[in-house]
Amino acid sequence: MNILQISTEQMWTGGERQNWYQIKGLLKAKKSVEVLCLKDYPLYEKLKKIKVVIHPVKNSLQAFLFLAKYGKEYDLLHSQTPSALDLCSATRPFHHRSIVHTQRFEIPTNILNRFRYSLADHIVPISKTLCPSLQQLGMKKMTVIPDIIEKKKLNHTRAEKLLERLQLQNKKVIATIASFIPSKDPWTMVAAIQELLKIRKDFVFLHFGEGILRSEIEELLRKEKLDSYYRIMGLNQNVEDYFHIFDVFAMSSTEEGLGSNVLDAFIYGVPVVSTDAGGLSEIVKDCGILCTVKNPKGLAKGMNQLLEDSSLRNDYIQKGDQRATQGHESSLITKRYLDLFTKLMIEK
Repeated sequence: MNILQISTEQMWTGGERQNWYQIKGLLKAKKSVEVLCLKDYPLYEKLKKIKVVIHPVKNSLQAFLFLAKYGKEYDLLHSQTPSALDLCSATRPFHHRSIVHTQRFEIPTNILNRFRYSLADHIVPISKTLCPSLQQLGMKKMTVIPDIIEKKKLNHTRAEKLLERLQLQNKKVIATIASFIPSKDPWTMVAAIQELLKIRKDFVFLHFGEGILRSEIEELLRKEKLDSYYRIMGLNQNVEDYFHIFDVFAMSSTEEGLGSNVLDAFIYGVPVVSTDAGGLSEIVKDCGILCTVKNPKGLAKGMNQLLEDSSLRNDYIQKGDQRATQGHESSLITKRYLDLFTKLMIEK
């Protein structure tokens, strides 16, 4: 079986990290996998460090031409972004190969998406909460396969140096890793920190991420005089190292396919408080504190509970680790994808 993984993403997103994990998982399983991706962007740079065949392109036109000419040389095309799915579908008359698409977020139920997703042979939503919208689009061939999580050895020294640089040694550290985009709802997170400040002031909130709303949130923090408590950290390489110093991990999303950063918190022993948006309701249920979306008081209450109640913290840490390691291990998820690919090959 010869598989082509395809991504058109420019940024290093949670989806790109999953693509990276999938590729490594397929290689470890001794499968033939090649990658079509944008040249000189984060995924391409990471792939250059491992032994995998990469087909770098500069833009969507070059990707289209590659698939039209060489797509038939693969047994299966696996798209990782909606635009990659469009490219696979548009070039089908040239390659006539099976198209599998992994869907990582909620999509509007409109005519355009009904047509777009109908062209895939199989859709892989990463959580059950994504299925209803796909079913409304008429999708019947779906298999839920969740994200992979990989635990690595953390650089504790790097994390401690961050504490020292920010002079936070005597502070509780609450953190999130989330892009500054509407679906992550940073406005609610800011409001939650304001609510928590009414209860306690022995903490700092660290927000790791970038996005179109960053400048707006920075201005809001200055206006509300919160910038000493709510620190924007931007993008950081190997951000997982910092889980070592987190006391609580928080998410304020209004939409979320699954929430793989929560899985990171689980495997690195950090208790979680989160909204119940999308797949977060699945993975955090019984393993952390959930509240409704756009509920800053609920988030603040959850943060305070996890800081105050050591027994509750330890219970959620244990349950979170169990959920992450038992349901999201790389070889398990890789096998589920390979079983699906094999089934599609037999059916074709």
